[in-house]
Amino acid sequence: MVPIYVIGLGFYMVPILLARGRVSGTAYEPFTGRLLYHLLGTRPDAASLQLAPGLPAANRGTLNLLVRPMAWVSRVTGFVPKAFLYPPLRPTSEGAMVGARCEFLDKALRDHVAAGDQVVILGAGWDTRAYGLLAGRDAALFEVDALATARSQGSQFRLDERSHEREASPSPNSPSLLRLREAQGPAERDHAGGWQVLPQHCGDG
Repeated sequence: MVPIYVIGLGFYMVPILLARGRVSGTAYEPFTGRLLYHLLGTRPDAASLQLAPGLPAANRGTLNLLVRPMAWVSRVTGFVPKAFLYPPLRPTSEGAMVGARCEFLDKALRDHVAAGDQVVILGAGWDTRAYGLLAGRDAALFEVDALATARSQGSQFRLDERSHEREASPSPNSPSLLRLREAQGPAERDHAGGWQVLPQHCGDG
């Protein structure tokens, strides 16, 4: 399996290095963690699997040569590295920080978000909780991140050039609406500082 991992690691690292300084490289760590939890069956997140092929470093090469083989080996052997455990072991080691972070955010949103609430996630990366954890709560969730990071999801969206608005294609696994609006006008651009807002409606419709 080692040669496969090495090739898969290349598919993962090269796009990150090529996009360095534009698309966030650190956003992949929590995203890949949630994707692995889903494949291992410890934390369902079908939206992450749907989104992955549209991200530069989570391409099909990475999925088929790195992420899926890692999950398959863990399922077959029954051995799951501490870094892939969800929820993480107690006491939690530094190597399990992605799981600890994910568990903390899941619990905070699950316990405190009610119908009609508005939630803003700064530096959201490729968070998918509006399509899973918060689905059906009738809350508005706004993801804010750098323009290049938001645009890296482009293959998963339809772009209307006239309105500069992207909408997620509906699917049975993603009942919510994800919409990316570009900042319009100099004043708004200056105020936004080049950041983008992605409102996601977490209701049933």
